[in-house]
Amino acid sequence: MKMKTRVLLLLMLAWFASFLVLPSLGAAPSGKDPQATQGATSGSNSQASPNNGQQNVRMIWDYKTELGLTDEQVAGIKDAITGFQKEVVELRAKFQVVEIDLQNLIQKKADLPTVKAKLQESAAIQVDLRLADIETARKIDDILSPEQAKRWREIQQKEMNARGNTKPTKSTGVK
Repeated sequence: MKMKTRVLLLLMLAWFASFLVLPSLGAAPSGKDPQATQGATSGSNSQASPNNGQQNVRMIWDYKTELGLTDEQVAGIKDAITGFQKEVVELRAKFQVVEIDLQNLIQKKADLPTVKAKLQESAAIQVDLRLADIETARKIDDILSPEQAKRWREIQQKEMNARGNTKPTKSTGVK
């Protein structure tokens, strides 16, 4: 692969990754507080791992005592997040393959309907990723009591304020 293509692909992947960090959009399930479904896992819209260089990011189960989470709730939340993480890995891999195919089509000056179809395939994967994020937030919301969800939002807001980010989170934050 040419260097220019690699750089372009990396830029596109970085652009795509920004969607995973940006807040997701979506309405709460009927009868639920919209904020209760948002930011269900971490206080900063991202998950700490040795590979992404983020520090001091705590997951929802790190607040077990503050939230009054039961062992069953923690297990349910971890199961939901594990399922989400697996889905993200699969979708990211699929996205990368589609983007490589797209770049090859562009380089070969393929007909526009073919390029458009590949762009739509790429966009569909991005939709699937955002939807998986929203679904996971709702699963976690269903695990939490209304009081726990309210307290979790308060904890998240406090952490965001401490980091200088005052926008409310709208994502599970699991990436």
